[in-house]
Amino acid sequence: MKLSIIIPNFNGEGILKKNLPHVLKSIEEYEGNAELIIVDDSSVDSSVGFIGEFISKNKDFEIKLFQNETNLGFSSTVNKGARNASGDIIILLNSDVEPRPDFLKYLVKNFENDNVFATGFLDESEENGKIVREDFSYTGGERLEREILFGRQEEAVLSESLYGRSLEAWMKSITLSTGTI
Repeated sequence: MKLSIIIPNFNGEGILKKNLPHVLKSIEEYEGNAELIIVDDSSVDSSVGFIGEFISKNKDFEIKLFQNETNLGFSSTVNKGARNASGDIIILLNSDVEPRPDFLKYLVKNFENDNVFATGFLDESEENGKIVREDFSYTGGERLEREILFGRQEEAVLSESLYGRSLEAWMKSITLSTGTI
């Protein structure tokens, strides 16, 4: 299964220098085929030069750089990467993410279930002095249902904006698919 990892960039030279080696390590750990697509959103720093050097130094990897002539914003930049992807699975990885070496193995495992159409990474953050870990896969309204059941309305609204379906449509699909709520 080929993976296309898309990284949007805008003036992120420093963060790319820090995180791109971790992305390549993850690709090395993955036992399948993967391409890395970096889409620059008309950066004014030295990002593009750094990315070009990075590609030259890592010729064993399939790395592609696409550039927007003008700043188009996040969604257009990501969509440009998706249009140029050749993988079976598209992975959006923000430039400020430092992935663990084995994250691709666990991510791909979620797609063994034919009902999964999207999956989230393990989100590890510190909240009130404690490490909080969450991992979600998306089958219809499953995540939204959990967000509503656990009182995280802000995330429910975020899901609505990400997937372009109204909250009412999600609620209807949850009710029809699970008989709950």
